[in-house]
Amino acid sequence: RPRDRRGRGLRHPRPFGLRSERGRGEALLTAVEKAVDRLAALEAPGLRHVTARVERIPDRLDERLRGLRAGAERDEETLFARAERQGQDGVVITLFERPLRDAADPEDLDGAVYGVALSRCAEALGVDPQVLDPGWGRG
Repeated sequence: RPRDRRGRGLRHPRPFGLRSERGRGEALLTAVEKAVDRLAALEAPGLRHVTARVERIPDRLDERLRGLRAGAERDEETLFARAERQGQDGVVITLFERPLRDAADPEDLDGAVYGVALSRCAEALGVDPQVLDPGWGRG
């Protein structure tokens, strides 16, 4: 008879055909793919070639957190992602897995990743996020 030892779940194999729940890493990658597709669908100048990378944590995280707490850095979204222009029509977004997963509600991970990606792209292009996606932020 299968037992639940130390709260780790039942000790038996899953029935054939049942998939386990997707992991947090896979959910984040799916959210990143959706965000890149949504950004590319905007057909905004500068967003014709959107490339995304996912890194575990941002460089110099401790320094950035100290700067935020001291008020030196004002934009806390730099902890979640950065974006750089690549040519005239391209943007490379680097999203940071750990801060995004820790701060975002798991049910709204897609929206959180898209919001961060949109704001970082807008900053890289020097425009307001509402210019790129007029419907963003409206109820």
